[in-house]
Amino acid sequence: EISEMVVRAPTSAWGWWTVAVSAVVTHWPAPTRATSEPPSWTAPQSGDFFPPLGSSDGLPPHPRLRVNDSRLAEINRTIQTDPTAKAYFEGLTTFGEVLLAAPLVNTSDNAMTMARTTLTREYNLGLLWRLSGDDRFAARAAQELLHVVTNCTTWDPAGLVLAEMVHAVAIGFDWLYHYLSPAQRQTIVAGTTRLGFNEALSQYPHAFWANCTFNWGVVTNGGLAIGALAFLDEPVASANASAVLSKALVGVSQPFRSFAPHGAWHEGSMYWGYTSEYALATTASLRGVYGSDHGLSAASGFNETALFRLYMNGPSQNSFDFGDSNGYVYNEGCDPSLFMGYSQLPSSSSQLRSLCAYEGRRLAKLVASFTDANGDTKYNCSGIFESYLYNNTGTNGMIDCSYLLIDYSAAGTAADLQAQPTAKLFQLSAFGWDNCDALGFFRSAWSTASEGASGKHSYLAFKAANGLPNHNDLDGGTFVFEAGGQRWGMDMGSDNYGLKNYFSQNLKFRYGYYRKSTAGHNTLTFDNDGLDNTNRGACDQDPGPNGITSIILFAGSDTIPDSHNTVAALDRTSSPAFSIVDLTAAYGPQNSSRVERGFAFTESYEQLLVVDEFEFAATSTVRNVTWTMHTMATIQLSTAHGGGGVGRSAVLSLGGAALHARVIEPQGAVFSAAAVDLLPPQKPSVGVSKLQVHMSLGAASPDGPGAVAPLTRIVVGLSLSAVAPAVTPNPLAQWKAAGPFAGLHLRAPSPTTTAETALS
Repeated sequence: EISEMVVRAPTSAWGWWTVAVSAVVTHWPAPTRATSEPPSWTAPQSGDFFPPLGSSDGLPPHPRLRVNDSRLAEINRTIQTDPTAKAYFEGLTTFGEVLLAAPLVNTSDNAMTMARTTLTREYNLGLLWRLSGDDRFAARAAQELLHVVTNCTTWDPAGLVLAEMVHAVAIGFDWLYHYLSPAQRQTIVAGTTRLGFNEALSQYPHAFWANCTFNWGVVTNGGLAIGALAFLDEPVASANASAVLSKALVGVSQPFRSFAPHGAWHEGSMYWGYTSEYALATTASLRGVYGSDHGLSAASGFNETALFRLYMNGPSQNSFDFGDSNGYVYNEGCDPSLFMGYSQLPSSSSQLRSLCAYEGRRLAKLVASFTDANGDTKYNCSGIFESYLYNNTGTNGMIDCSYLLIDYSAAGTAADLQAQPTAKLFQLSAFGWDNCDALGFFRSAWSTASEGASGKHSYLAFKAANGLPNHNDLDGGTFVFEAGGQRWGMDMGSDNYGLKNYFSQNLKFRYGYYRKSTAGHNTLTFDNDGLDNTNRGACDQDPGPNGITSIILFAGSDTIPDSHNTVAALDRTSSPAFSIVDLTAAYGPQNSSRVERGFAFTESYEQLLVVDEFEFAATSTVRNVTWTMHTMATIQLSTAHGGGGVGRSAVLSLGGAALHARVIEPQGAVFSAAAVDLLPPQKPSVGVSKLQVHMSLGAASPDGPGAVAPLTRIVVGLSLSAVAPAVTPNPLAQWKAAGPFAGLHLRAPSPTTTAETALS
């Protein structure tokens, strides 16, 4: 059980805040073992890893964490011959010079800011010294180390910052070992033992993070394990470091199970990034010290998880930012160095390692490159958590070149990316998902390197309902949609972590905030008035494990058929990609009998149809349904009857492009539009609007006279073309047998009238 505690966690791509969280959780559901888990990997038990060493028995010399002398020599050779690696090193050097003039880290600042800043500085300054031999960088890194081990009274009372600080100091100690004097080493060892290992051992018996299945489990246990590996052969620290290592490596194995079965991460893109940072650092450090990570990298799905992040990015390079994520490409969850890190994972296939190396270089150039006055490519390597202080290029993103260099690989080409399937289905295992098909991705093609963040291909990402997972929302059926170089259907991402009870996962608290509620997503709500942005608790999906649902049909033009997507008599030319999400259980609080959402692209991805079918018991009191899509576009509703009636169609305008939306079913349904104006302390929602269809259900509805038989189906078409066929797809029950359009004659739409009314 977790009671009132202090949690320090990311609020945005670069900022961290201290948050008082009242998170009452009765239990963390046990992870489910994937049926496809390699038989060679068994989750370790206490004592399976390393006996107390007490001395330097069997340990390699310093440096041994992530790099050793051989790897450093290889990196230096690569810098001399590889223009990209050379550019990373030049960026790293520029950043190092800035750090020499910067003030020491503020130990009175927010604890996570202190920890992340220290971590960034030790990696960058330490690597610069190792590669250049310039003692100025070593001296400054040593000064930072001595500062944090002597001027802090605690590194964290709750685990997360504790592990980050232990990680940071361990890297500095290991990489600077031969520069530090015996007295300096003694001071660092004593401080790390007192503030790090002793504190960790006092927390392990009761800490929830010691054995949890989400990002905290990897960061805390992983950071502490890395720290222990640096100090195992120090007499003052060895006993406690060894004890910490044993506990940490048992604990870190638990969240590794959450990568099962094929690498998707239940907390979304941002926390995939945070988790991956520590998973990669932990496994690489273990291999550097012991020649093996004792099977962690063989955990089901971990060797494939880079593919999950690859598919999360649309042609805009912004991610499907469900849960507490930031969708923009300039965010930690899209850190190019993580792809570079996965290019070194020995348990991955050689093809995937090559793809990861290429993607790391591609994203680094996209995010952080700029051209100097001589026309040469340079990199803004300001470091993720230093960027808000030292971003000298203004509009460019930031990358951490130390991470890119220690894992650098020149392998892979654009052909490796283009060879990936355009349709991908991911399962989730943690928090009761039990390997359900949970996340689906369709795209018409992969963007080329020259398109950068301006790819105009169609892209659809969507998800089933999730119940309880950490950092998630009540968003079953939600989707993001891109076409023509714009993101038309958006997710609003994370909110302000300082909101009261933001992490208390119930309707009264977390899901009472608009971004976290069902009403705040691109999905259906029932008995939602559709007008204001306050809590829609009565129409929210089930927030517990009973609300978990799955994708029940998934078929893309290049999907490998299986039990979920085998479709007889499928005409791939008329429907290159389609899927069905079962949402029935998610709407259990509304007494649903059946709620399903279908997605279907027409030929050549010309139009996306969103098809919703729903049924309720005769005794249901549900009165109305609201279909919603959030967007940054300006919305214009049709004002004349030529398109079937006032409001039957709409034109969305964004970035010089136009998207045409049409209510295909039912007759009489119309669009409405409204601005989303969220009030502080929620994050601002400037420019966000929502396109909606709001309809009565049943003759007994109190919504007014003239109500007809119960509505069971809404079909909305979205297309860049104003003359896309107004096709009425087959019932969802027929899709598995024949696809959404079998036997249909696509007809041209009625003439579209000029929209005159704009949403201001």
